[in-house]
Amino acid sequence: MFNPAEVEELAARKRLLAAESDLNRQALMSELSRLRASAEKVERVFRFGRSAYPVVLATAPLAGYFLASKTGPATKILKSALWGWQVLRRLKPFWDKWRRSTATHQEPPEPEILD
Repeated sequence: MFNPAEVEELAARKRLLAAESDLNRQALMSELSRLRASAEKVERVFRFGRSAYPVVLATAPLAGYFLASKTGPATKILKSALWGWQVLRRLKPFWDKWRRSTATHQEPPEPEILD
């Protein structure tokens, strides 16, 4: 009927396929756990967006009004603040670099002698 060598070969192949199936199952579980972690991050972003949405809806017309109107001191203040923020943002790396260089050139303080 069946050759014993063929039966043994089929049994070995079955064990190999079962082991490969277990490895694939573990890999799939690992990928699913990473996918869940990524999905949680995306969900937090969307949750924040949903919570901030009413604030954006309320402030967008006001910001548009103040920025679009040519008259009034509020427009000048907002435009000046925006301009100042942009300038400070561009100058901050230079300021940080200068502070780091001055901090490294300072001599360490002398230890205090306590009686």
